[in-house]
Amino acid sequence: MHEITGLVATLTLIAGEPCSSDERSSRAVALVTSYSATLYERLGIVASNRPTSGAKSAADQTLAALRREILAVETRSAEPLRTAYTAARYRIEMARRVLAGRLVEDAAQPVVSSAPTIAQLEPHADSLRLLAACAPAHSP
Repeated sequence: MHEITGLVATLTLIAGEPCSSDERSSRAVALVTSYSATLYERLGIVASNRPTSGAKSAADQTLAALRREILAVETRSAEPLRTAYTAARYRIEMARRVLAGRLVEDAAQPVVSSAPTIAQLEPHADSLRLLAACAPAHSP
């Protein structure tokens, strides 16, 4: 929670900067993107394209808490400052959607047997049966 409070404080500084609304929004999005990358790295999501379900859940819960905090500040802010908060919140929502779409990798993977199949043991058995069934019957 402490890091979320710090991020919201930094976002408040960005929102109050004397520059254009587009520049403030761009800086707010960059801040959230940097935070998300750090969060994912800390949870081990960056190293693999398939995070564990625990890491995925932790990242989603952290991003949801950050989104709630930013939304609370956004609703209390005046219009010129609000655009930076809105841009940051949209970026968080996008990150959560992308995270939700990622497949998870858990330790309980299905075990694939390495035992040979019947077709591998007798590769021509089916072909021989098929030929025998199609062959004309011989009369003595």
